[in-house]
Amino acid sequence: MNSKFYTALTVILLICGACAGFIAGAFFETVHTDIYTETVTRSFNIALMVGCWIATALLCLVFGGIAKILSYLEELGAGNSVSTQTTDWECPKCHCMNKEEATECFNCHLKHNNNLQSDDKWECPKCHSLNSYNGNPECPNCHWQP
Repeated sequence: MNSKFYTALTVILLICGACAGFIAGAFFETVHTDIYTETVTRSFNIALMVGCWIATALLCLVFGGIAKILSYLEELGAGNSVSTQTTDWECPKCHCMNKEEATECFNCHLKHNNNLQSDDKWECPKCHSLNSYNGNPECPNCHWQP
């Protein structure tokens, strides 16, 4: 059930509880008997009305709290059963996570190869950076040499 259901339930309970307090106070009157004059007076039962209102307020707090928690969960997307997979990549050198669009690591500035290797490039076995063949077998990133 979603938060709108519990919000509507809270409003309905509030209205019904307020009306029930007035009706109960009027229907179950308090009876006062004067023993000297032997007269019976009936009056509105304020204690019963206040008791109904307190019970209604507590119920509204419970259901309103449930509605608020569900609305926060809906905002966070916890109600979705389908999870989205990210294609973020982890830097092989410093192991920090980078966004999919990033062409280099934001921490150590290692170029991301996107798994595209051409014939004129070689991958360093230590830091996994792609380097071009320029006659120098040293990796310019981590200074690895064969």
